[in-house]
Amino acid sequence: MINSCTRLADEAGSWLLHILCGFKEYISGFKLITCGFNVLKYFFKMKKSNIIVLLLFLTSFIGYLEWGERQEFIFQMEFDILQKLVVNPSSIIHPLVVLPLIGQIILLLALFKTNTNKYLVLIGIFGIFLLFAMIFIVGALTLKFKIMFSVVPFFILALMWLKTHFLNQNKNTLP
Repeated sequence: MINSCTRLADEAGSWLLHILCGFKEYISGFKLITCGFNVLKYFFKMKKSNIIVLLLFLTSFIGYLEWGERQEFIFQMEFDILQKLVVNPSSIIHPLVVLPLIGQIILLLALFKTNTNKYLVLIGIFGIFLLFAMIFIVGALTLKFKIMFSVVPFFILALMWLKTHFLNQNKNTLP
């Protein structure tokens, strides 16, 4: 039964199924480590572009801002935003808030799909890029290098993803 669950997860190519299979194995009396191994095994089988999408999603949380006496990372601000969303949704309606959140959701959904449309991921990257470009400009204008360099990993990964999906297609067409 356990092998069929893992085989089904392998065929579907879903790391979520691997987690559920690992949890099922843990409940059946096996160690929780099998869940971790199933997830790691899936990540090692991931295509390069999916790994870049995962890293893009993760680096979208490490943007850093400081103003006045406050200093926060994006993930801290998003936690506050999600709390305000429950209480007063109209208070967070702003393009620099909504577009990056939609971008993160799109990147997260792209991780769960086996065949992801590259334009969908591009829209997700662009939504996050709008906020991160603004953060970079603010850091450059105020000469705060912590702010500027906090968004550089996202920019590098976005360029890597763009290179693998759009720039490599035209290599063979040139004389």
